[in-house]
Amino acid sequence: MAAAIRRPPPPNFPIGNGERTHRTGYGRSSIYGRVGMAKPRVAAIIQARMGSTRLPGKVLMPLAGKPVLWHIVHRLRKCRMVDVVAIATSDKLCDDPLVEFARDEGVELIRGPEDNVLQRYALAAEKLDPDYIVRVTGDAPLIDPETIDLLVREMISQNADYCLGESQRPTIHEGFDPFSRRALDKLLRDVSDDPVAREHVTAYFKSHPDFIKIARVPLPKGFEIEGVRTSVDTPADLEFLEILYQRLRFAPGELELRQAVKLLQQEPKLKEINCHVRQKNATDQSRFIIIRCDGDSQIGLGHVTRCLVLAHELRNHHSWGVLFAVSSGTIGVSRVREELFPVTIKPDGISEDAWLESLVIDRHPDALLFDIRTDLGRNALERLKGKGPIIIVLDDNSDRRLVSDLAFYPPVPQAFRLQWPHYAGRALIGWEWILIKEDYYKPHPSPRNSTPRILVTMGGSDPANLTLLAIEALELVPDKVVVALVLGPAFAHDAEISASLSKSKQTYEIYRNLPGLAEVAATVDFGIVAFGGTAYELAALGVLTILIGLTEDHAESAQCLDSAGLAINLGEAFHVAPAMLAETVSKVLQNPARGSKVHNKARKLFHIPGAQNIARAISETAELMRVRRY
Repeated sequence: MAAAIRRPPPPNFPIGNGERTHRTGYGRSSIYGRVGMAKPRVAAIIQARMGSTRLPGKVLMPLAGKPVLWHIVHRLRKCRMVDVVAIATSDKLCDDPLVEFARDEGVELIRGPEDNVLQRYALAAEKLDPDYIVRVTGDAPLIDPETIDLLVREMISQNADYCLGESQRPTIHEGFDPFSRRALDKLLRDVSDDPVAREHVTAYFKSHPDFIKIARVPLPKGFEIEGVRTSVDTPADLEFLEILYQRLRFAPGELELRQAVKLLQQEPKLKEINCHVRQKNATDQSRFIIIRCDGDSQIGLGHVTRCLVLAHELRNHHSWGVLFAVSSGTIGVSRVREELFPVTIKPDGISEDAWLESLVIDRHPDALLFDIRTDLGRNALERLKGKGPIIIVLDDNSDRRLVSDLAFYPPVPQAFRLQWPHYAGRALIGWEWILIKEDYYKPHPSPRNSTPRILVTMGGSDPANLTLLAIEALELVPDKVVVALVLGPAFAHDAEISASLSKSKQTYEIYRNLPGLAEVAATVDFGIVAFGGTAYELAALGVLTILIGLTEDHAESAQCLDSAGLAINLGEAFHVAPAMLAETVSKVLQNPARGSKVHNKARKLFHIPGAQNIARAISETAELMRVRRY
């Protein structure tokens, strides 16, 4: 690592409020002040860490074949006004990979407290001894060297302590702010305890414009565009930036912003890739939730699937960080990791409550959400709640719910029978609290199939092999049909299914490991489905389903869809024979108009995605608890 150059203190120089300090900036020409004096030293300091709340490890995630942080360093080295590039990270173990990155790239690295970005900048300034600083965020891989040079040059020329680029319209720029060492010293001296100054540093200048002298500089043309995000907070942001590189065919780190603006103006639909992601404000409180759920071949993947729906909503639209806590199921863990959420797995030899208690002590979550069927008791949740987080349960009939601050249920009969003695939280029951992907809320045209098309899917694992039951039943149906057979990632009955299909008179299209059912489901006339999350998804799409319950509890829950006119509930699988199912299929085939009625009913019941409602309730409750606490 290159050693920092230390220089003797420069002469006194007035700052914006009339005080004097040993931090200044002179240059070789008139824009720097006295001719002959050394050019002011400018340090670009990148605030970066691996423990991002919303997308851990994002600074080293690949973009166009290089880490996000590499792009930032590469572009800063193109700045003519910047003398040294450095990274300011935390002193936590999780940020050790940045030490290796900095060494490989020949970049200065300064470490300091994780919860005090201002102090990290102070430590960096002490080591690098700059007259001016460019604050750069570690999630902005499209910073523009030309614009940085312009702002730094004008700030020095105007003897200002902060520089804002101004435009009549929003621009594509994100992630950099030049300011003076004098301004940093003033922050440290006067407002070091201010939460905005501590976490966002230069954001304090924007909210207190009289604090220092601010230069305002018109930005060059060609960067103006609305509704574009170029910072990285979610996988969707990375996808958007990756597509820009692919479409414009630039080498890593070389993407030209004016060309990106032209492309996005010509093809505005590209902005939809990540326009849904909410940008955190400087005054927003960081929020963090631990989601406890499992997914394996025995219990299926429904719990993990619906929790992922909520996790995306919390991360994208409410700026929450999410950690999944899983005690069993490699398949469930894989699903979580595929969607780039962090996951921790319960170690062997430790109880579930002790494991969760250690997580709460270590990670200090604002909320704990439970979507489990384990024997974790009410007392364990009371102890966890006593450590500060709000408690949320999903579709939980155990006495754990009596400790919760929020309890969410679909409108199943069991939920309405629950008793709530001395309950101080909110129990919310209804269609508006069902967790399914937003794709299923989008209207689609009714299919026009010359041959009836039937969807058969029995969940992620199908432990009872209800798929075979459906195949046997369809052999008894006299009509010719086309079957869209969707097998889940944990399906384990391939040999039996292959043998049955080889002798079938019906036509089968087999799908496996689909990311979602919406596209296939929109092409079918009706479905034969095991009750679970898929039943609600198809109901929201307006697809009539014949439901089979794996358990007695599932069969009773399915009755809510039957009563609403969205499904036909055949009850528990133990009582459903192939002939019974075949007879029901034949009746539906004889009454095709029934499907259109389901579509109309679905639009009335499923109009606002449940994930939006639940995420909003969680965020509001967390904020209310914070206000009460402080």
